[in-house]
Amino acid sequence: MVVTLPVLFELAGHLVHVHSGRQRHALVERYRDEVGRSIAQNTPWTVMPRRGNGILLKAQDLVALAKRFAAESAFGYSLADLSILDLVEQLRTRGHGVDILTFDDQLASHAG
Repeated sequence: MVVTLPVLFELAGHLVHVHSGRQRHALVERYRDEVGRSIAQNTPWTVMPRRGNGILLKAQDLVALAKRFAAESAFGYSLADLSILDLVEQLRTRGHGVDILTFDDQLASHAG
């Protein structure tokens, strides 16, 4: 299973809004542990984009993503959504089928 770097940022943003301090703390600690394990061992997720042992997002890729966000945010796509769609496109060009695990119907419509 792969996850994009902006998705990890978005998830962290949601965690800080958990009302219960005890539950928030437990979730944040689990998040920390899972992200650390994913970076070190590619489990439970492979964080993308990736090259070798490092997480890679070239400056020009970020600029292109920001431009796409400006163009497509009116259609309800977040920066995290667009990073997912970019990865979906890359995987499809390599011949892979793609499932997108989300409650977002608009984003899920790009799976397959």
